[in-house]
Amino acid sequence: MTRRSLSALSFSQCTVLMCAMLVLSACAGDPWVDTRREGGSIAPVGESSPDRVAICHAGSTDRATLMAMAARECAKTGRAPHYAGTVRLQCRLITPNRSYFDCR
Repeated sequence: MTRRSLSALSFSQCTVLMCAMLVLSACAGDPWVDTRREGGSIAPVGESSPDRVAICHAGSTDRATLMAMAARECAKTGRAPHYAGTVRLQCRLITPNRSYFDCR
């Protein structure tokens, strides 16, 4: 099998590729706090804890939305969120990024 560069694609192939990319980017899901639990268990399965909030989101999610979500979670323990970093491709397909906030 030979490798073909993007410039070697025909116009119709490029059009299909661009349409697919547009459709996938439009499918970005709403951000969510990763506080998953197994049924009947209080132990977390998700990445979040009372000390560190993990929010799964699409790349198009703005920082203000993430901060507001983290603030709501940290407020449950009377603290404020501090951004700790983002890891790419760690959550679901439509919300692939996971941002961490430390509650202090």
